Amino acid sequence: MSVRRRAPLPRAILSGENEGAFDHLPETVIANLRRANSENARLWNTFYPRPGFEIQLADLLSVTPLWGTRAEDPPKDRLQPYFWGFHPNGQRLEGLEEALEEIDGAGPRTEIDLILRGAANVVVIEAKNLSTLGRCGRYQRRACPEVHLTG
Repeated sequence: MSVRRRAPLPRAILSGENEGAFDHLPETVIANLRRANSENARLWNTFYPRPGFEIQLADLLSVTPLWGTRAEDPPKDRLQPYFWGFHPNGQRLEGLEEALEEIDGAGPRTEIDLILRGAANVVVIEAKNLSTLGRCGRYQRRACPEVHLTG
């Protein structure tokens, strides 16, 4: 469903404010962009300014991990960003609606902050601002719809 933006985006967006994705985002995402310390603005500003909208998987995996070990020979793949399910140009990620229908059913839709889709790899990012690393209570209760499918 396409949503037309009613007001200009806040100055928190450093570049790309005229991208088509902003014309399709839910009002909840836009409202977060207007908040102080907006995690949505930080997510956009971190991943948007990439030449050609592609991120090399090897570059992403070369970041020092907070835990675990770095991949010795990371696979080569070019990842396209889909912010809240939309490519910056406004195109919806193919198959996302069907996947969310299977996971969420008729209830509220899971809102994925960023999906980086390559030819052979998918990276899903849930952005958090002003929070700390920890355990996910929903996952520990085995109530995570993205992981604990029923049926």
